[in-house]
Amino acid sequence: MLRSKVLNLIDPPQSLGDMLINAIIMAGLGFFGTLIGLGSTGLTSDLRAGLITAGINAGFQFFMSLAIQRGLVKREEVEAGKSAIALPEASNYKEG
Repeated sequence: MLRSKVLNLIDPPQSLGDMLINAIIMAGLGFFGTLIGLGSTGLTSDLRAGLITAGINAGFQFFMSLAIQRGLVKREEVEAGKSAIALPEASNYKEG
């Protein structure tokens, strides 16, 4: 398992333990990043509100990280500025 392939989701970890470790790391980054952001902007007048906000963000990042690693949410690939998802052409629509 090469790190570059794991980070680019080419070869995501298969074991639940690795997935949980990755998700906990991402949740911790989200938790402390939120606290740093709230603290540096002065938006934390109430400590409890700041901790609840950081906890919500950490929970969201934890479950989103697990969903991405399990393949429940597919990452959209972008090539040459165009999305991999084909958009319908205007000529395909018929009025009527």
